[in-house]
Amino acid sequence: MLGGGCSTPLDPGAVNFVVRTTPAPDDQVLSPLLDPRVSAIELRDAAHDDLLARTRFDPPQAGGTALTRLDLPSLMVSGPRDLRMLALGAAGQQVLGVALTRSAQWRFGEAQTVALELRRPLFFFGGGGAKLTPILSPQNSVFAPVRQLFAPLADETKLRVVDPNSVVPLLGAYDRKLDPGQARPDVTAAAGTFDGQSLLVANFAGNLHVVDTLSLTDQRSVPLPTAGAMLAQSIVVDGADSSAVVLLAPPSPPAVGQSGRVVFLRDLPGLRSGTSADGDPVTVDITSTAQSPVGPPLSAAYAPDGLVDVVFARPPLQVGQPDCISLAGSGQAVLRRYDPKTAMPREQLSVPYTTAVAYTAAGERVLVQPCVTPAGSTRSGQVVIKRSGGDKILPAAGVADVAATRSTLIAVGRDDLADNPAANIHATVNILQASADKWSTSQFDLSPWLVPYRITLDGSGNPYTSSLDISFSPTDVLVYSIAVTPDRGRALALMRVQHKTRGVFLSTAGSGTGTVNCFVDWSGYTYHVLLINLQSGAREQDYLVGVQNQTCGSRSFDSQNKPLGACFTPCDPADAQPYLIGYASGYIPSAASVLFGR
Repeated sequence: MLGGGCSTPLDPGAVNFVVRTTPAPDDQVLSPLLDPRVSAIELRDAAHDDLLARTRFDPPQAGGTALTRLDLPSLMVSGPRDLRMLALGAAGQQVLGVALTRSAQWRFGEAQTVALELRRPLFFFGGGGAKLTPILSPQNSVFAPVRQLFAPLADETKLRVVDPNSVVPLLGAYDRKLDPGQARPDVTAAAGTFDGQSLLVANFAGNLHVVDTLSLTDQRSVPLPTAGAMLAQSIVVDGADSSAVVLLAPPSPPAVGQSGRVVFLRDLPGLRSGTSADGDPVTVDITSTAQSPVGPPLSAAYAPDGLVDVVFARPPLQVGQPDCISLAGSGQAVLRRYDPKTAMPREQLSVPYTTAVAYTAAGERVLVQPCVTPAGSTRSGQVVIKRSGGDKILPAAGVADVAATRSTLIAVGRDDLADNPAANIHATVNILQASADKWSTSQFDLSPWLVPYRITLDGSGNPYTSSLDISFSPTDVLVYSIAVTPDRGRALALMRVQHKTRGVFLSTAGSGTGTVNCFVDWSGYTYHVLLINLQSGAREQDYLVGVQNQTCGSRSFDSQNKPLGACFTPCDPADAQPYLIGYASGYIPSAASVLFGR
């Protein structure tokens, strides 16, 4: 039976499941037990996903009271086991609430109470500490690229909250600034615990916060060892919620010198409960030399043997990266295996350029390698699954991160037509079922970028002012972070889209042999937070949070196609109104995470 915090007499041999969920006034939004879409409650063995009990559930009507009691069928006598409770909707396919309790057990003739903390699965992301500011501010901003940022997400200093199962997925009332007194509290990394009760959040200010997911409030914070202005790049929690790894790197990692830090938090329960002031950290400094280059730490994963795999390589979001010109070939990344209890390295491997490491439920190591084709090509990318019988290699263009769930491997990227202005580039959703040998792939369109160009001279050389909107189609996609809901129904993906062209015809001046044709060259990036339906492959929400121009130029040719020079000057930094050079607005999002999403 379920109890909503009420004390009821226990029968001999009975098991009383006390369910704690979101209190008023937030319960109307966040409590699964008040969600009218919930139709069933399941109790499962968390280790094996075995169904122990299932019962129909009718949530209270609008204005009704919360559930206080619900009878479940009889349960088999059991030794210690981890239990997961699910609040389900949509014919049992939609997970609207999850709770996990560890080491529950019951015996004949004994009354037992098992407490469960029921939470709504939520997505989180942050501003990443990478605010996009223009190098040169245009005097007339009307001529800046026309891509309006998603207004509710304009503040990059907040930890953002998204409900993946809502028609209006943003929960703006629960967005938080951590360290609001700091000049830069931007969130750079986040990870939920496996029991769903805490969210670990690191920010630009150099603090690690423990956020209570019941109230979505900051419980406590501790400073990270960030001397040298290092930022947290990633946080990884082990499956038992006993420890965590924090990866740190400077904003511009040097080729020679200290390129990062790896912090092992060996007492995560103590940090969460407050009995440990700092989580018992052990810090490993990463040094790169000319003889032994080691990039900053990018990704980490707990292996089945208890060790921690850490990938060191150049960051994929550097401008122009991964361009695969200098990153193709072997030896572009380092994979080290650490003992998380001692922080001592056990093994080191030299691997092709790798941006992420993960493990499948079967214990297979997964490596994401965005640059695997010959130098000079951008049409590349693969996911490598390490198997005893030989590596399984899957094409994965535009993929820099992967989500490994209980039964699937999920990667979002692009089709293999990148860097071709004449091609119609699509984003792709790639799903690998546990028994399959190839991706199940679907596609969705990407929006063009409209850029107005100012024309300041007419064909006779007289002053004239006008503008022309030019549509620049996407030419490349990089998905650098992804999180997946526990029902594998939706994914939150952080994406950089490149738009560029070379030689777009703009105008003609003169006639006959005096004809002058003007062409435009331009490139830039847009940064997106995407909510993707994994069942249909459709893009359900697209939040544009950053734009960044990279290049701008013009070229003129005579009637014989002889180059004459530039057509107009607004792309010149020396111009009085350089409206495109260095144009930037918004921020680069980071720290995609989800409760119960593994």
